[in-house]
Formats: sequence, C-alpha cells, structure tokens
Amino acid sequence: MRPITAWFLMATAGVLCACSPGSEIATVEVLNDAHCRTPQMGLQQIGYGDIASLRGQTLLGISTGKPVDEPELLLLSLYRGSQPTPGYRFELNSTERHGRTVQLRVDWLEPEPGAVLAQMMTTPCLVIGMERDEFDIIRAIDQHGALLGEVRLAGTSD
Repeated sequence: MRPITAWFLMATAGVLCACSPGSEIATVEVLNDAHCRTPQMGLQQIGYGDIASLRGQTLLGISTGKPVDEPELLLLSLYRGSQPTPGYRFELNSTERHGRTVQLRVDWLEPEPGAVLAQMMTTPCLVIGMERDEFDIIRAIDQHGALLGEVRLAGTSD
C-alpha cells in the first residue's frame, strides 16, 4: 500500500470515529406558534394541558389538567422571549441521543435585515414531542451551538 493511501485511510477512519453523531431520536413538532401565552423562558418539560394553556385555551373545553388517557409522549416547550415583530420563529432541525443525553438542534430564525414588518410583540414558542426513554438530560442548542435551554428529567442527579 502506498504511504499516501494508508495515511488517507487512517485519517478518514479517525475523523469518522471522532466525529460520529449520536443516534437519531424520532421527534414531532406538536406546536410551533408565534403567539404563545406566558411560556417559561428556555426549555421546559410540560404536559398535554399545558399546550392548550400556551394557546390561551383549555383542553377540549373542560380544563387544562392532564387527560386520563395521556399517551406516553415526552413534551418539551422552548421559548426565547418576546420579540418586537413577526418573523421570529423556531425550526426543529434534528434530535440526537448521546448516551443518556438528548440534544435538540433548533434553528432560531429571524426576519431578513431591512424587512418591512408590523411593529407588534410576538412570543414564539415550539413544543416538541418524543417517545419517553431512559434520558437524564435534554439540551436545546441553536444553529450556532448556543445553549437555548436544558432539562434534567425527574429522578436524575445533578
């Protein structure tokens, strides 16, 4: 084997091993809205009734409590604060598991510079659902790698 070929193979194998992504986790956008009501800053674990509360409504017109037949879906809300115009929003990019940690990659999208938009406060939020599993930590990061929020699930240590 020629020296350059051997070096190329070793370098490629090293890159693949060192930078291999975690395993993908199936997730679904449950709610992606520009006008959420009183969400908490960052990433929070929520219940089904909380989704209705974020929209300023009640679940099925009865209450915002947990439904008796709530599926075993882990729900998380993400909120980054009030914004001065429309056009700010979240976009779920990917979800990966690294051991007992889940990393949500979420793009934070802003209006184009110079865009003519209404001057009105918006409160964009994203609610993500995923199957429950043995996770300790769920982290949301933006497209630049900045931490948007972190949740330590119940029963895990600091």
